[in-house]
Amino acid sequence: MKVTGIKSGSLSYLDSQGIVSPEKIGNPAHPVVLYSLDDLLAIAVIMEMKREGLSLFEVRKVIERNQRLGFKLDLSSSFAQSVIQKASNCNP
Repeated sequence: MKVTGIKSGSLSYLDSQGIVSPEKIGNPAHPVVLYSLDDLLAIAVIMEMKREGLSLFEVRKVIERNQRLGFKLDLSSSFAQSVIQKASNCNP
């Protein structure tokens, strides 16, 4: 995926594990997959945690804990704004 720089297999894995939930439209055998801004931010946070050395298991625990506590990413944060800017510059 151009915006995240992540291979499609990794994105499929995150989807299959319920970490992100992209919208799938069109042919069920070969759907067009649309990621929301929340998905893109989650993917960016996941990749940053992976770069810091966390395993996917540890990443999942962080995400589950944050969801349980009701934490959401602040879309006005500089990190979120950099992801939004990157997404808006992407030509699909």
